Amino acid sequence: METEYKQLVASLSSLEKNTDLYSNSIKLVKCRDLYRSILKTFPWLEGFWVRWAHTEFALNDSSAAIFVFNSAINTPSLENSLVVWVEYLKFLVRIECTCRPVTERILSYFREAEKRIGDHFLAHEYWDMYLEICDSKMKLLLHIVNNCTLHQCTKYYEQLRNDISKCNYDQLLSFCDDAMHAGNTEYKRIFDDFVDSRVADSLELDKFREVVCTKLRLQYQLHIRRVDAVKGFEMSIKRPFFHPKIPKKTESLVWNNYLNSVDDNHAYAKIKLFKRALIPFAFDESMWLKYIRYLVSVNNDGIEQAYIAGKHLKVVNDHHELWQLRNDPIKMSDCDKRSEVILRNSKDDSDHSIEKVQRLSYLRLHDPRSYLKEFSDLSFEEFETYYENNEPN
Repeated sequence: METEYKQLVASLSSLEKNTDLYSNSIKLVKCRDLYRSILKTFPWLEGFWVRWAHTEFALNDSSAAIFVFNSAINTPSLENSLVVWVEYLKFLVRIECTCRPVTERILSYFREAEKRIGDHFLAHEYWDMYLEICDSKMKLLLHIVNNCTLHQCTKYYEQLRNDISKCNYDQLLSFCDDAMHAGNTEYKRIFDDFVDSRVADSLELDKFREVVCTKLRLQYQLHIRRVDAVKGFEMSIKRPFFHPKIPKKTESLVWNNYLNSVDDNHAYAKIKLFKRALIPFAFDESMWLKYIRYLVSVNNDGIEQAYIAGKHLKVVNDHHELWQLRNDPIKMSDCDKRSEVILRNSKDDSDHSIEKVQRLSYLRLHDPRSYLKEFSDLSFEEFETYYENNEPN
């Protein structure tokens, strides 16, 4: 696999060095084919998706570049990729944000990116872009300072405190109101204390600002502890990117400790962290199995996601070992009996399989509960057919 990777990358690099690449249609077709071949086999190569998109844009085809970026963020392996999302948003801002107001389409991409990468330790470049185009800057800064474990959290705290020091009476009330609606109930008392009295002199206004800044400082001091807890793991990660070589044991230990530090009940955060880990550990079967065990143990959706994860590993290693875990079974105490069904490798008549897959496609839209129950009974062959017909766009 590593040899194939090196050959494909070398071929692409050699082709991209041609000075006539953009004027030679034959070489362009070959270049696109190489990108497709590389990213079909190694979808975790974040930088290659970005390179391909920029190659298309260099041909004055922004729609093709957007198609490539969309393909990347809709690839299950990269839906939470900081690299791809930041580069995509930079590209969108570059081609569409030449004037104000910013379009709702661009803002919708930033809101979606917030769900995917907003709490990433190194997401400061994303937040800097978002702050440049948003209308409610102080509201967004408060969200960052209270909720995002960022490496540069202190920078945003100082920025918000500086903005508060320049606010007038109405702006301070608006800030307190936004904070309350965001779940910061501590600001209600401040709001109530000042809402009924118009501040007539600078001393009273300074007092209002000081009270708000004091509350903000206390929140920041609590939040920075969470940032520091994450920082130790993040700074120990040496290879967050993909390579066919499995990372060293020391790197594996860092990731396992990081994953174990996240409460199992915080499923959304833990799954996102697993997906980050599975970029550098894409060829590490033990990491995939740990991810699948967690998915199956926390929710019904884990059934389908476990199948998808297994399909990735099957492609990578070209065998069915993931589906034959009888030598390393998932213990019944760790998850329910569905785990045995999910990982079994049975055979059914092909006509019956096709009929079952068609029924599942219908149930998925009209009867989710029955869909989940019947999905868990799929054989490996049935799932292959189902996945090909329902693969995420």
